[in-house]
Amino acid sequence: MATLTIRNLDDKVHAALRVRAAQHGRSMEEEARQTLSEVVGAAAAPPDPDAAAAKLRELVKAANNGRYPCDSVDQFIADRRLEAAREELVACEQIAEHLQRSAGR
Repeated sequence: MATLTIRNLDDKVHAALRVRAAQHGRSMEEEARQTLSEVVGAAAAPPDPDAAAAKLRELVKAANNGRYPCDSVDQFIADRRLEAAREELVACEQIAEHLQRSAGR
């Protein structure tokens, strides 16, 4: 087991720790160990993928007026195809203008 020394602990924190320890019937040292284990242990726990997926589903639903989008990928592909067609049209117009200028010389 490791040992930890905490220096410059605020007096209010020290007093609060003493009160918590008394309320739980523990020494201050045990109270500090327990509190650190609860706080750090919870943060170090691996994320639950099912809980994360559920949270993501709820965020997506909330962002789409309370319903799940069912055609997001299809809409993205359609938008991208339309954008590509516009880019192709602009490129063709630029080539035509260039050819007209070249022929007029």
